[in-house]
Amino acid sequence: MESKTYFPELLSRKSEKLTWALFAISFVSLLLLRLHFGILHIPAAIFVLLLFLAAGSISLGNWMDRHTSIVIDANGVSFSNGIRHAAFKWQEIDKIHVLESHWGNRVQVLGKSAHFEFRTLGKVILNGDLKGQLGFKDGDVILQTLLEKSGLRNTSVSEKNVYYTRP
Repeated sequence: MESKTYFPELLSRKSEKLTWALFAISFVSLLLLRLHFGILHIPAAIFVLLLFLAAGSISLGNWMDRHTSIVIDANGVSFSNGIRHAAFKWQEIDKIHVLESHWGNRVQVLGKSAHFEFRTLGKVILNGDLKGQLGFKDGDVILQTLLEKSGLRNTSVSEKNVYYTRP
C-alpha cells in the first residue's frame, strides 16, 4: 500500500482577524480611558481579557488545523496536529468510536498508549448558503481504511454513536 497523506479543510481566517482587531481597539480604548481618567474599569478590563483569550484560542485552533495531517501507509496510521502526535500499527488500534455531530462525525481512534480524533467532512450552511467546510474531505475514506486495515468490527450502535472493537 502506498503512503497517503490527508489534510483537513481549512476555515476562513476572517473571524480570527476580526477578533484580534476588536481586541486591539478595546485594549487601546481601555488604555486611553486609564490615561485620561486615571481609573481602570474592571468590567471593561475583563471584557478586553476575554477578547484576548478568544482571539488567542481562535488563532491556536487555526494554527493546529494548518498543521494537522493523517498519514496512512502499509504499516499503520499516524496523526499530527502541531501539538501532539499519535502513531499506530494496524494491530495497535483497539477501538474506533464514531460519534454523530452536526458538522461531520467525530471519529476517535483509541489504542493502549495513544489516541487521536478527527472529523469527517462537515458543511457550515447559513440561510441555505455554504459558508465553509471543516474536517477531512476524505474522512469517510479514512474511516473505512482504518476499519478494514485494523480488523475492527461493529460491536455496538447507540442512538447517535457507533463503536468498533476487535471481534
